[in-house]
Amino acid sequence: MDLVGYDRQVFDRIVTEYRQFAEPLGIPDITCIPLSALKGDNVVEASENMSWYTGKPLLEYLETVHIGSDKNFADLRYPVQYVMRPNLDFRGFSSTVASGIIRKGDEVVALPSMKRSRVKSIVTYDGEPDFAFPPQAITVTLEDEIDISRGEMLVHPDNLPIISRNFEAMLVWMDEKKMDPEEFYERALPYMKEVITKDYDFKKIAQMVKTRIEIFPDIRDHIDFFETLPEYDIAMYTHKKMKANAETSLKVLKDVLPILEAQEDFSNDALFAALSAYVSETGVKTGFVMWPIRTAVSGKQMTPGGATELMEVLGKEESLARIRKGIELLSQAQ
Repeated sequence: MDLVGYDRQVFDRIVTEYRQFAEPLGIPDITCIPLSALKGDNVVEASENMSWYTGKPLLEYLETVHIGSDKNFADLRYPVQYVMRPNLDFRGFSSTVASGIIRKGDEVVALPSMKRSRVKSIVTYDGEPDFAFPPQAITVTLEDEIDISRGEMLVHPDNLPIISRNFEAMLVWMDEKKMDPEEFYERALPYMKEVITKDYDFKKIAQMVKTRIEIFPDIRDHIDFFETLPEYDIAMYTHKKMKANAETSLKVLKDVLPILEAQEDFSNDALFAALSAYVSETGVKTGFVMWPIRTAVSGKQMTPGGATELMEVLGKEESLARIRKGIELLSQAQ
């Protein structure tokens, strides 16, 4: 404010412009304080140079601003951070309650597996309370021995979060050069066409590979499988973390083949929805299903996109042909 002579009209104009800018963001609480960091005006004590400002100085505001009502006690969100197994008789899931209230006896659902159980106990350093709320750090034990790992989330079955592969965001571009979404595609296209001659959607491939490369020539090795399925070892179907192996992969591919054959909409979202229904029905994890499919359609361990994204680009006929080939290879090895 010292640069504009502590002018109230300048401050009011900036506040108006900023509130107009922030309105689409839906931010409920915005407080504007006129400051001069150089002179110390309204930083610790009220400024004599801005007697027209009657609010609190910055430090006092930060020390007294009310944030208690910002906590969400309605929607239980308990993201598991650590699985505690001190002995064979105890299996607890440790984390901080992000939102909502969790009580002993509550029915909970583990996401994304959708497996259900009830809260057996809530363990803290001070004992076992009947309930916990944010931001308490606790350990939860369940009545049933279900497979939950770090990164999964416990929620109430009647209050599930929205599950989606898409999100909306407001992107702020800070570079002096104007952002051109088409620039990457135009520069990547010659490299894609070096290894792909088929009529695929190159823009979708470019979007997939965009965050996977450091230099444009890297594109070729990431996407060459779209042109022709490479020869691959069935050992690739084994993934310790996904708990997948050749035997389980063969069953998954046989199970999902008729589902995909009946699928008319071969878009990414539709494919993911169809396979998610199979995941829920069988009670397995999403990765357990997607890993063998992705391996079958790509013949690679590392790909620029997930199984359904790859199938969307490959199309129904080619995707099914590659899955049938995977079934054939795995069956021969039995």
